[in-house]
Amino acid sequence: MKSYSIGREESCNIIISDPSRVVSRNHATLNVDGMKMTIMDHSSNGTFINGIKISSNTPVPVTRKDVISFANVADLDWNRIPNPAKKIAAICIAGVIGLAMIIAATYYVVQIKEQKEDDAVLFEETKIKEQEKMTDDIKAFKATLDTLRADYELISDRLTKINELCDTKVNNQDLKQVTKTIGNVESSIKAIDLQELKNSITRVEENLNDEVPETPDRIKKVSETIEGYKKSLSEASVTLDNVEENLKKIPNKSAQPSKKNGEKKPEKEKEDTIMTPTILM
Repeated sequence: MKSYSIGREESCNIIISDPSRVVSRNHATLNVDGMKMTIMDHSSNGTFINGIKISSNTPVPVTRKDVISFANVADLDWNRIPNPAKKIAAICIAGVIGLAMIIAATYYVVQIKEQKEDDAVLFEETKIKEQEKMTDDIKAFKATLDTLRADYELISDRLTKINELCDTKVNNQDLKQVTKTIGNVESSIKAIDLQELKNSITRVEENLNDEVPETPDRIKKVSETIEGYKKSLSEASVTLDNVEENLKKIPNKSAQPSKKNGEKKPEKEKEDTIMTPTILM
């Protein structure tokens, strides 16, 4: 419990300045016990609560809403009396804030943990999906390799037949141009290395199984190589179509004139023989 002495005396806890000296030196005492308060009058001119004079030396319950007057010349300034309610409120607020912070921190920790778990699951799911996609890509590469091989052989056979056909044509300017075009096609075809492509597909498949970090980039390079080969073969096929059309316009070589049956070579004219007479002796 806290007691506050009130009066004109400088030793009082709450000093009331009263030049008229109506207020006593030790006029009253305010006792504060938690939320309960009482005031006791010790004066000659009395203490008033809400205008009503209280008995001397008798504790009377009061609240902070009451107007306490000393000899009706000075009122108690409640601001000079610590308010336990505010302290309790502050403690409650601090407790609520502290509890809120604990709850927030706990929630944050739980969320972080759940987020990490979710991220781990998502990472694993993403990794599995990427591996499945790369596996499908490699399967597609193998199938495409067979198609490229068939297209390559077809172009090679066509080149062989076209070169044979060129041998039957008249060697003119048009044929020279066609021959040049054929040479360009042969050069582009020679750049297609299907065996190396097969080896590359095998290597990326091994990289995938070994979980090599560079596998996605290597798969991308194989894909680019395949697309380049497909483009080259397609362009070669179109070019050979044009070559075949152009060859149709070039005349065949003329056949050597054959000798007619029964035709005889002209006989050499017989030289006249001059008979020299023999002279008998």
